[in-house]
Amino acid sequence: AALRRAVTPEMVSYLSEELADNAQKGLRNEVTDITLLQADVAESWREDDRDYATAALRYESRDVTRERASGKVVA
Repeated sequence: AALRRAVTPEMVSYLSEELADNAQKGLRNEVTDITLLQADVAESWREDDRDYATAALRYESRDVTRERASGKVVA
């Protein structure tokens, strides 16, 4: 529910597909040590009662894919 409040419906669809695909393969994605280095807003607008923005984000993170059963890093 929190994700739906923070991103567009298109992004929710994309991320949901990726999560479902990983689950079907017995995998899970793990992102840790996230640091935002820079954020620049390119544009912003309002549609009905919602605010949107297009932004360029520069960040660092540790992003691994693990087998659900064993926890072994596979990517």
